[in-house]
Amino acid sequence: LLDGVRGWLMAGAEPLQRLAAMPTQLWRDVSESTRSRSDLENEIALLDQENLLLKGQMQTFWSLQEENRRLRAALNAAQPLEQDLLLAEAIPVKGDARRQFVLVNRGSRDGVFVGQAALVAEGLLGQVLHVGPRTAEILLLSDDTHAVPVRIARTGQRAIAQGTGNGERMEILYLPSNADVKEGDVLVTSGLGGIFPPGYPVATVSAIAEAAGGDFARVSARPLAPVDDVREVLLLWMRDTVSADLPKTDHAP
Repeated sequence: LLDGVRGWLMAGAEPLQRLAAMPTQLWRDVSESTRSRSDLENEIALLDQENLLLKGQMQTFWSLQEENRRLRAALNAAQPLEQDLLLAEAIPVKGDARRQFVLVNRGSRDGVFVGQAALVAEGLLGQVLHVGPRTAEILLLSDDTHAVPVRIARTGQRAIAQGTGNGERMEILYLPSNADVKEGDVLVTSGLGGIFPPGYPVATVSAIAEAAGGDFARVSARPLAPVDDVREVLLLWMRDTVSADLPKTDHAP
């Protein structure tokens, strides 16, 4: 009888015990939930910080990747040569109607020298005309005082590409009237004179006029380098001139 009464009392007390335990359990649940939420917020904050750091690192990585891509593009434009390249940025300056040039942020402190070849990803841009400690002036191949020894890539026929002062047109001189030349032919540097290495694209033949009884053909070509929109330039050192002209600085390639 006593066992039955005890069982009945325990059964009746169970709801009361649960009710009494609810605040404690509720506090535990709330505390656990609060702790989990706090931990989650901390993890999110850490992830946000890591994400921001990674974005900053990716910006640097992208910049290096772009520079590497531009260097590779210029290198692939020519025959394999022993050479070094230095990337320079164009500095906006007021133009000179008498001369076509671009100013870059590299100078004698970086080993830049007068006569040095200047390239862009598309091919030859010109050569260094004046050098200061931190800047250099590059005479563009489209300037009417600039001439480049070239050859027709398809045939090997040699000629001279002369600037006209027009960024869209060059004249091809000393090309025999019976030369095998076609519109669209690519002209590349021949290497004669030793200033420009051989194999760099210069221009494409755009027009051929019938020779009027002369010894040379009248040929026009369009420069491949965007001479009217230069933003970055590659300065070139041939391997045998590096030791003499390129100082050991942080800027040197």
